[in-house]
This record gives sequence, structure tokens and C-alpha cells, in this order.
Amino acid sequence: MNDCPNISRLVGELEGTDRYTRELRARGLGYVRGLIRPEHAFQYCGGPISVAAIDEARAAYVHGLYLSTILLAVAFVEHEITARLAMAGGVDLGDRPNLHKILCTAKGRGVLTPEEFSALDDLRQNRNSYTHYRSFEERNSYQETDERREVDEFRSLSHATSRMEPDARKALETVESLLGRDWFEELRWNEI
Repeated sequence: MNDCPNISRLVGELEGTDRYTRELRARGLGYVRGLIRPEHAFQYCGGPISVAAIDEARAAYVHGLYLSTILLAVAFVEHEITARLAMAGGVDLGDRPNLHKILCTAKGRGVLTPEEFSALDDLRQNRNSYTHYRSFEERNSYQETDERREVDEFRSLSHATSRMEPDARKALETVESLLGRDWFEELRWNEI
């Protein structure tokens, strides 16, 4: 199957890139290996989207795709928290609730602790700083600096990526903290 006439050249390019990024990916793998382990998938309540989102977030982090890691972590959180609210029963979030409404409802119902709510709301706001346009004066997250830098530097990919990595780590760590709870036991006790 040769759909691409230059396949051998492209394979060569990929092999070169693989050698160049191998150490970075190994470090990323070492980091995520201790977090959000695939064998914990039985704890996910949000169905196949949750499983896919967190698996892809792990893979994205390993490959240095930090923005993707953040966005996928938020997708995981939204599906998980909504599913856990549904399991708790008696919650009507409407057809398409936004994440802020989901988190506030979960906190109000005791599904999230105040600390978890705060961490997840920070993650939501962080995600917003990447997905919604901000003017130069409204810098947030990766755009924030201790000293004023030139506009061109803010637009450079390497600068943006280096500022995204800590946000991606925080996103994964926030998700991991949620998975450390025994949700099923807590929901059973809430029903008694």
C-alpha cells in the first residue's frame, strides 16, 4: 500500500525526528508513567470519551504537545464530573451545561471538595486562556511574564511551548488527584 509517492523520504524524515525527540519523549513518559495509569480505567465514570481523553492526554504530554494535554485533561474532567453528578442522582444540568456550571453544581452537591473545585476551576480558567483570544494587555497563563518582552517573543512557538509545559503538568496532576478518590464508596455513603 503506497498512497504517497515519496513514502521512503517521509519515513526517513520521521526517523530523524524520532532520534531528535527521543530523550524528550522518554522524560515525558517517565513523568506520566506515575500519573493516571491506564489500569485505573475501571474508575472512569464518563465512558469511552473519558478513557480516550485521558489516554490521549498522556500520549500528547509524552510527545510535547502541551496544549493538547491541557485541552484533553479538561475534556476528561467535564465528562467525569458530569457522569459522577448523574450517578449521584437528582441533578438537571440542562442539555449543554458549561464547565463552570458543572463544577459549581458538583461543589454544591458535595461531589467535589472546595479544594478540588478550586483546582478544577483554575484548570478551567487556564484552558480558557489558551482557547479564547486575549489581547496583549490581558496576558494570561503562557502570555504572563515577570518583565515586558517583545511582541515577537510572545508569538514564538518555543516560548509558548515552554510556558505550556507547567500548565500541562498541573492539568495532569489535577486529574490524578481526582482519580485518587473512591467515588463509588463515597456515592454509596451519600445515599445512606
